[in-house]
Amino acid sequence: DSARGEYKVGIRTLDFVNKEQVDFLKSKNGAEARYDRPLKVEVWYPATLPAGAPDLVSYEEVMGTANDPKRPLNPFTFAGRATRDAAPLATAGTFPLIIVSHGYVGSRYLLTYLTENLASKGYIVVAIDHTESTFRDAAPFPSTLLNRSKDILFVLNQMGDLGKAGSKNFLSGLVNSDNTGLIGYSMGGYGVL
Repeated sequence: DSARGEYKVGIRTLDFVNKEQVDFLKSKNGAEARYDRPLKVEVWYPATLPAGAPDLVSYEEVMGTANDPKRPLNPFTFAGRATRDAAPLATAGTFPLIIVSHGYVGSRYLLTYLTENLASKGYIVVAIDHTESTFRDAAPFPSTLLNRSKDILFVLNQMGDLGKAGSKNFLSGLVNSDNTGLIGYSMGGYGVL
């Protein structure tokens, strides 16, 4: 158990779309199908909380595997130490970025104990729900092999754009995407490498 850092932690959900990606599962006989690939991400960041505001969040997740009757989806909730939609910490500088990639199957919430802790120590942390590789939308494995590293690079570029000064996003001026670390668990380790 690692001690928390000095910062309060905010959390927000963002939806990205990586346009015109190869749809490996629908490509046939050399004809390449394309689709707009949705990616939901969770962002933890150093935050400013009003006096007395609770730093608790409730995460809703499932365990199991979609389309597998032997492992049906079972919903559950668990508590975390962050504040949903909190104001980002007003600072004169930027924070390093960390991108987290879950295993197959998994979710963006798989490593919340770590993502929250890192944000409390002065990092912007983004965890990806890798489409077709989560508990809720598990698809055949070749999609994961093709898309894992592409998802990570796309999210890095998106976070870099959102973190630029003047981006009109809550991350404006906060993200130093030139100073990025990658964390991968299981299949996420493959994507990171």
